[in-house]
Amino acid sequence: MTAWRKGVSPKAMSGYNYIFSNIKNADQISQGKKAVSSLGVKAVGKYKLVVQLENTEPTFIDKMVIPAFYPQNTRLVKKYGAKYGTDAKYTAFDGAFKVTKWTNTSEKWTAVKNPYYYAKSAVKLQKLNYQVVKDSNTAHQLFQQGSLDDAVVSGTTAQGLQNNKNLYYLYRSGNNFVNLNMAKGAVLANKQLRQALYLAVNRTQLSKKVLANGSKPSYTFSAPNAAKDPASGTDFATAAQPKETYNVAKDKKLWQDGLKQLGKSKVDLTLVASDTTTDKNVSEFLQSQLESKLPGLKVTVKNLPPKSAYNLAANGKFDLYLSFWLNDYADPYSELQTLEKTNSHNYGKYTSVAYNNELNQARKNAATRSVYFSHLLKAQEQMNQDYPVLPLYTMVEDHLVNSNLKGVLWHKVGMVDYTQAYFK
Repeated sequence: MTAWRKGVSPKAMSGYNYIFSNIKNADQISQGKKAVSSLGVKAVGKYKLVVQLENTEPTFIDKMVIPAFYPQNTRLVKKYGAKYGTDAKYTAFDGAFKVTKWTNTSEKWTAVKNPYYYAKSAVKLQKLNYQVVKDSNTAHQLFQQGSLDDAVVSGTTAQGLQNNKNLYYLYRSGNNFVNLNMAKGAVLANKQLRQALYLAVNRTQLSKKVLANGSKPSYTFSAPNAAKDPASGTDFATAAQPKETYNVAKDKKLWQDGLKQLGKSKVDLTLVASDTTTDKNVSEFLQSQLESKLPGLKVTVKNLPPKSAYNLAANGKFDLYLSFWLNDYADPYSELQTLEKTNSHNYGKYTSVAYNNELNQARKNAATRSVYFSHLLKAQEQMNQDYPVLPLYTMVEDHLVNSNLKGVLWHKVGMVDYTQAYFK
């Protein structure tokens, strides 16, 4: 209970307390209206946790693999206080591996087999060595030298390795997209301008020419590989895709109409993004696409360290914010809820009564899968009309993998799982 009460608290620093929504009183606690002790969760004996939900939630068990729901050792939390979780020696582990040689600034650490793990006999690896490698070319070189068995590459390095026999595409249930600042008084509070931006981006060119790493164009905020629509059997993102996704002639007219409504002939927009190689390339592409197709538009790009870019976005100091979302669990609701009015990730201040209502109805009718999905589809369709974000491309990780490494569980959501891995 300790971990859950800390996570749902309005004082939680993770910005992730919304994940507890639908547990009794969770929303009121996160808003500071009720005490954390009122959360609908109770420990019964040593091995049972009873959770009281406000609505039926078929995906609740799936969510239990999210780290936010992991237990914490109450005795150690009290013993170490603020030091808890800042160093391997101040952390407790109950999984297949336990971490050693790690502090919160380490770029190298080791995970060794946990002798107390309940299924230790099924774990074949004795040790995993992790290393943070910020440069893809360096990661490639280390892989070639045999120093890495699984190396993630991106940018130009990944582009040059598309025919490599060791390359593995991990298609994630997530999207890279642009948040649009719709706050009152912001330029992009104008719907015509937002629609023009959406129709101006050639996503096929972006994915094939700029990224060239296996990424695919994305046209909805809902990412592929999350779930299938029970009514049609098609992927939810496909079922929710708008009919019109690229139209240069129409976007120019919409842009001019939007400027006229604002009484302007030109506008300056600031695009905030991280300073990674990929985000720099995507930012440059977007700047060129938008300025060349929308008369009177100037886009100023700010590529900053990820934390600095995030801070600007969280404080509403942007017009366009290049971001991404990886689903926490395999359900479209995981990402759709981040654009609800009160969600902490709704940086662009998207406010739609119809959208919020559809998500609320989905929650109330989650026990009937077809009804649940019909409301989620309506929510995405409402977003398709409002243009609060510009979907760009699907998330894909390019991994160079040792051909002798077997048994790895490559999940579309969550972490890569090595508990069943072994070397042939």
